[in-house]
Amino acid sequence: MPTYGPRFPGTVESIAPGANAWTGLDNVKASNGLDASVAPVSEGDTTQFLRATNFGFTIPANETIVGIEFHARGAAGAEEAHSTRILKVTTPVGDLLNNANTIFRAQPNFPVTATDGGPTELHGLAWTPAEINASTFGFQMKGFLTTDDGLEFFVDYMSITVYTAARDAGLLRPNQVLG
Repeated sequence: MPTYGPRFPGTVESIAPGANAWTGLDNVKASNGLDASVAPVSEGDTTQFLRATNFGFTIPANETIVGIEFHARGAAGAEEAHSTRILKVTTPVGDLLNNANTIFRAQPNFPVTATDGGPTELHGLAWTPAEINASTFGFQMKGFLTTDDGLEFFVDYMSITVYTAARDAGLLRPNQVLG
């Protein structure tokens, strides 16, 4: 099974709505111990979406997407809820990325790496190589502060690994004759 990644995003943005914008966006483009962050977040407020796209995949058109795996490393100043979604043409689609939600539910201020998906998980969708290769493919996260006041959310990196299977590998096409 061919594997592509993990790949880091080429583009990271802080996207409204949300009362609090992320800073240090370029820090999410690599696993380097440097964080994008948003603080202070007031009780009852949300962060803007931290959107990662443009992963630079070049998966050949003759391969079938069989799995997508997302990785994120970060934490919050307290155990807080958040939403993580896959993006197709920058539109949130498919199943919620539940395991990635653990990064803001870690022990306060201690980052964890969360993985969602895997070699056979398509998150409730069908995918083509062109959709994965598009600069608009990615995922986004948004934090919600439900307790306390003035806390910080931070993310070290976001990455994606894609698993494929070759189509028509050694199969005869209609009307093809072996000679």
